[in-house]
Amino acid sequence: MSQLPMGWQVKCLGEVLQKTAMIDPRKNPEQKFEYIDVSSVSRNTFSIEKTSLLKGKDAPSRARRQVKTGDVLFATIRPTLQRVAIVPNALNGEVCSTGYFVLRPREEIENRFLYYYLFTEKFMFEMERRQKGASYPAVNDGDVKDQLIFFPPLPEQKRIVSILDETFAGITQAVAIAEKNIANARKLFESYLNSVFTKKGEGWEESSLGKSCDFYNGKAHEKNIDANGQFIVINSKFISSGGHLFKKTNDELFPLHKDDIVMVMSDVPNGKALAKCFLVGEDGKYTLNQRICCIRSERFVKRFLFYHLNRHPFLLSFNNGENQTNLRKDDILRCPLYIPETNEQRKIADLLDGFLLETQHLGTIYQQKLTALTELKQSILQKAFAGELTADVVSRQVVTR
Repeated sequence: MSQLPMGWQVKCLGEVLQKTAMIDPRKNPEQKFEYIDVSSVSRNTFSIEKTSLLKGKDAPSRARRQVKTGDVLFATIRPTLQRVAIVPNALNGEVCSTGYFVLRPREEIENRFLYYYLFTEKFMFEMERRQKGASYPAVNDGDVKDQLIFFPPLPEQKRIVSILDETFAGITQAVAIAEKNIANARKLFESYLNSVFTKKGEGWEESSLGKSCDFYNGKAHEKNIDANGQFIVINSKFISSGGHLFKKTNDELFPLHKDDIVMVMSDVPNGKALAKCFLVGEDGKYTLNQRICCIRSERFVKRFLFYHLNRHPFLLSFNNGENQTNLRKDDILRCPLYIPETNEQRKIADLLDGFLLETQHLGTIYQQKLTALTELKQSILQKAFAGELTADVVSRQVVTR
């Protein structure tokens, strides 16, 4: 920014913040306190949604920062996740994790003005650039304090915050509607899909997977990358991400063929990939990892079998293991399947293809809306911290989106 608007100042964050207190709850072992850990802040509402009531003797080693009403919390662990929140009255004097940097502004800065600053593209870019650690990326307090903030006199800050509060409330509501529409589109397809297989049609033969299909188990593969990059190893992450994550290997392989169906037999707790299927699109490109099985059959139109299995509630009823959800081979082989006449299978698959395509089209439209709303927020924030924000500017921004 070449020139500041009249009356605006620029300072490092460290210059406009008060010093905050550290505390050790373990010194009062029987005294209870509310603990705000890093997961307490919602990434959707940007508020503190849950805390843990603990005794001092049970305090985690990270429970050291005392907070006051109006403090702004910023999670320095995985900073790009934007865990940002303002401490409410109910948590005055309580304790948060050292995984947060506590921003307590001096009198010259409105706390909500500071709160919105933490969402700006410029601030987040710097946090991403400075974070260190591959598996546990984080920034330190000094990285936050070093950031420059442009700010006007308090009355102007309050005017800007008022506009941002009103505008962002509307954007948040629009985002919630778009996300609900995406979820509803998915539910509509799943409901229709399940209805197709709830009752067998006239003349449908009832069989089981073991009787009507061939079953092949995957094997463990090393994580070494194959220099030739010949095969993509299908694992649960590959399937749950829509085929965007993969590993390559030079181990002994089980080549998959076009229209083979592969299924996830094990998933992490609370995962969403268990019993999900992937329809292979190319010969000789894919192979199986352990706890992924391949299903082949000459009795089915492959797309019909894919739909039949991918939402089959029978499979999900077999949950074996406390720390990991599993499907056993015997459970899968017992899975009941309906076998209509081939032309009917093809008609049903075509119908489901069309319905799925329409659902995906709706999802794309709503996802584009979410992207536009995110861009709108950043555009408005940029103008707010450049001294260019007025109600008219916001109205024009909203209209053009």
